[in-house]
Amino acid sequence: MKKGVFLLMGLCFFACNNNVLFKADKEITSSWHTDSLLTFQFSVSDTNTTFYSEINIRHTIEYSYKNLFIFVHQTNPEGQTIIDTVECVLADKTGKWKGRGMGDILDFTKIYQDSTFFETGGEYKIEIEQAMRYGELPRIENLKEIVSIGVCIKKY
Repeated sequence: MKKGVFLLMGLCFFACNNNVLFKADKEITSSWHTDSLLTFQFSVSDTNTTFYSEINIRHTIEYSYKNLFIFVHQTNPEGQTIIDTVECVLADKTGKWKGRGMGDILDFTKIYQDSTFFETGGEYKIEIEQAMRYGELPRIENLKEIVSIGVCIKKY
């Protein structure tokens, strides 16, 4: 009976995850420097399927801002790069965190691209850098309380 339960759980786990093309997280130790790029590389062979992508942010409840601005650099197999500026709103107007979690660390997911096709098979690269500014400062050099950043690309 126990073997049957574990087998069923294992099949459910793999069945639920077969729509994930790529998923990875990069840990940030102490602070995220403005010059530090988090790099994610993945291979695409299916050019006929629609995908969507998510950015996953793990932060502490001590994070000082209600949002996080990032630059997302996407490079295709031909070496062409597109750069987007993305705002992730981590808290509402009252200061209540939107992420989920227990204790001092929260997980927040932002859909980055709702519907995308990979026109060419091959190696793709996504680089993420923090783009936070404050007042007259041109940038916040060392952003604290961001624990990790992740990317997840899934089939529709």
